[in-house]
Amino acid sequence: GLVGSEMCIRDSTTTDKKVTITGYTGSAEVVNIPFFINGYPVIAIANSAFAGNKTITKVKFLEPMKTIGYAAFSNCTSLESVELNDRLEKIESYAFSNCTNLKTINFESATVLNSIGSKAFYRCISLINASFPDSLEYINQYAFQYCSQLKSIKFNKTTSKLNTIGIGAFYFCGNLTSAIVPDSTLYLNYYSFGECYNLSDIDITTKSRYICDTAFSGTPYYSCLLYTSDAADDLTRV
Repeated sequence: GLVGSEMCIRDSTTTDKKVTITGYTGSAEVVNIPFFINGYPVIAIANSAFAGNKTITKVKFLEPMKTIGYAAFSNCTSLESVELNDRLEKIESYAFSNCTNLKTINFESATVLNSIGSKAFYRCISLINASFPDSLEYINQYAFQYCSQLKSIKFNKTTSKLNTIGIGAFYFCGNLTSAIVPDSTLYLNYYSFGECYNLSDIDITTKSRYICDTAFSGTPYYSCLLYTSDAADDLTRV
């Protein structure tokens, strides 16, 4: 586990004392991010705090963690499992990029998660499934690019608040076979699902959407079902 002697910590600049973990010098395989350090709540993981660690296989985030910083766990190539907490609001850009052995992450448990940053899970080539919470509004550009083993992504079709799937968010996820696009989704950007050449089952019946012509480039939907279906009459292509 994670203990105070194995971390560099700093107080945040807010009035109330809160702790951001800025580094880790331990050798544990399983890391539990603590509730408190020195009596103060741990609310964030700083930029690159665990980047490049080769021994951690599992990370569990406890309350009141709210933010996982830029590149916080990037290139942690032994990391296999991540357990998110129910107070997490933001996963910053590159947070888990190049975690090539990451197989499971419980997105659905992060019930107030609002955004996933650019390339946050770039080249997580062992990730298989992703089920997202209703609170998620933004999946930013290239967030899951080159997740070559990703087979399915799931949202609740009617209760999800998803607004935007960014440029190339799932670009070259070659094993992706099924995806649900929630009714709330307003923007599907360039190459959102580009080159997902095995994508054979996608639920995209919602109306009032701005969708780029290349959003499904390289999939069976690029020039076929999407633009010839009844739903196409309700899409604005940009």
